[in-house]
Amino acid sequence: MEDFYKNIIQDYENQNVNALASKYYKRQFEVAQTNYQTKIYDSQIVADAWVKNVNDSKPFIFNQYMLRFFGNGKMVALVKTDKYYINYSSLIREDNKGNYSCYDLMLHRPKPGAPLEVIR
Repeated sequence: MEDFYKNIIQDYENQNVNALASKYYKRQFEVAQTNYQTKIYDSQIVADAWVKNVNDSKPFIFNQYMLRFFGNGKMVALVKTDKYYINYSSLIREDNKGNYSCYDLMLHRPKPGAPLEVIR
C-alpha cells in the first residue's frame, strides 16, 4: 500500500505523465462522464489540470499517516494524522507559504488476490 503511494509520488516528481495516466485515466474518464463533460473544451480543462499538477513544484509531505479502511473494509487509503491535515489524503503537497494541493486516492481490490487499483 505504502509502495503504491510512493510510486505515485515518484511519477509526479519525475513528471511521468504516461505512468500517471495508466493509473488514473479510467477514473478521470468516468468522473468526467458523471459531470457530463463530453465536449472538446471540457476535455481540454481536464488535460490542463493534469499538466498543472504534473508541473507543480511544491514538495510532497509523505509522513504522519495511517492506513484507514472504508466501505466495510472494501476500500483503503492512507490518511494524514497530523493536526493540520487530519484525515486528508497522504498525497499532499505544501509550499513554504502554506499553500497546498491534496490528491484524494482510494484503492480497492476488484477480486480476492488481485492487485490494488485506484477506485473510481
